[in-house]
Amino acid sequence: MAQPKIDVDQNRRIERLEKHLLNDKENSDLIMLKKEVELIKKSSLSKQGVDESSSKEIQSIDEKIEKSYQQIQSLNKAIKGGVEASLLTGRIKEIENSIEELKSKKIALLKHSSESLFSFEGLLEIDAIQTKSFDKSITSNMDISTLELGVEANLHSNLKANILIEKQSNPANLLEITEAFATYSDTNQHLFHLKAGKMILPFGKLETNLFSDSLGKSLAESHKDALLLGLNWEGFSSSAYLFQSKTKKEKKDDRLRSLGFDLSYELSKENWSFQTSFNYLANYAETDGISSLATLTTPTNILSKEIPGYAFNTHLTYERFSFIFEHITSSKKFLESEISWNNTGAKPSSTQFEFSYTHPFKYQTIFTLGYQATKESLSLALPKNRVLFGFQTSLSERISFGIEHFSDKDYARTDCSAGTCGTDEKAYTTTARLSLTL
Repeated sequence: MAQPKIDVDQNRRIERLEKHLLNDKENSDLIMLKKEVELIKKSSLSKQGVDESSSKEIQSIDEKIEKSYQQIQSLNKAIKGGVEASLLTGRIKEIENSIEELKSKKIALLKHSSESLFSFEGLLEIDAIQTKSFDKSITSNMDISTLELGVEANLHSNLKANILIEKQSNPANLLEITEAFATYSDTNQHLFHLKAGKMILPFGKLETNLFSDSLGKSLAESHKDALLLGLNWEGFSSSAYLFQSKTKKEKKDDRLRSLGFDLSYELSKENWSFQTSFNYLANYAETDGISSLATLTTPTNILSKEIPGYAFNTHLTYERFSFIFEHITSSKKFLESEISWNNTGAKPSSTQFEFSYTHPFKYQTIFTLGYQATKESLSLALPKNRVLFGFQTSLSERISFGIEHFSDKDYARTDCSAGTCGTDEKAYTTTARLSLTL
């Protein structure tokens, strides 16, 4: 873990000024010197990322050190006034030792605050996979499916920054910063937060207890440079956000004009919880899955109009049981020239049902059964439906293992999009995964 350097020169300057104050109490610039000391102290602590609690403790230590210096000064004056030195030198030595102990405690607090300024998280996932494709070919391999490093910097009690770096499957761009944003929050009341930077938009919850991405995530996940304002109150949470379009309605439309919002409600009791949400995206073509289509990314292409997208999610848990439902869709069809479906425009959508049971074996184990389906999403290379089952078990606090199997059903041969038709075949993928959280 990286540790910000403690400003030793700044601390030494403070000590010199404090000693100057003690030795020059008759100085006419005493008030100005005191102000300078306080300003330097505040600046030093702020630069080192010291939290409010540690800052107060450090200031208390500084006050004790100052009083100790005043005691030494008084004892020295008593010696000069004729008091026998042998009676006081021992006491002076004790106070000096106390000052050194206080300084050591102060340095330890500064180091602790510096260490807590940054926190790191990592994820490594190793997969052994066997796949049968729609063309009936069978392949198997072992691969590092996930390699992530997340860094969080607590810049202030109200301000933090996050960066997420991920391994990509494309060798030409092996590592990529997939998230990089700053968040300002009302830490006292937890009522609002403001986020700016590259982030995943809150369009769809896209959650699962299995380790394969859901079809909804392949369709609707959206990484954008955005500005987001979030609010929380009595179980309700909502956010509204703005971002720049990748797909354009007009030729020179480079403004920060695309928008979205989400509204969620959560209720938790002793042995059950309920969460539901509604998400709105003004331009459904802005999801990663849809915006990557060649028909929407060519320089000459212009969207005829922006089509809104909606996502509905419900998550219910009762004791060891869990149920997830999510539906993601657009409000209307795209034009055939934008996303085609059987000689007309497509209205891509996805639906997910998932049931899970957590059993408290020696290691906690989650068993999951799921069903997912899409409509008019052949151009996005998604199957018509998918049946999944699997389990994950925690071997330790940071290590887990799981096995998952899913079976895909392709669109019918009569379903076509941009010259590509379905095969009406089945495919499957079986995966064993070892996950290590760093």
